[in-house]
Amino acid sequence: MIAMGQIVFSKCGHDKDRAFVVVDLGDGCCYLADGSSRQLAKPKRKKNKHVQITNTIDERVRRLLLDGGTLLDADLRKALAAYQKDGGNESEKAASENEIASGKAE
Repeated sequence: MIAMGQIVFSKCGHDKDRAFVVVDLGDGCCYLADGSSRQLAKPKRKKNKHVQITNTIDERVRRLLLDGGTLLDADLRKALAAYQKDGGNESEKAASENEIASGKAE
């Protein structure tokens, strides 16, 4: 299940393997931004099946999105930088290994 403030990776398209933050949810799709190439003013619309979810939700970003607070592109960049710094790629490898083991990998 995809949640607002969650960090996800694009699975296809020109932005494949790039990290984004979910800034809004729609019917079968989510809206993604990273604060640099894809800013909050114009988030990328992606179908849910085209994103790889992580177990990481940035609580500060989530709170601002849900409460209607002022969220800046810099906040998204900081959240993604913190995720990368904390070794977020290791959890992605584990998620990919689980998909391969369960036969879900493409």
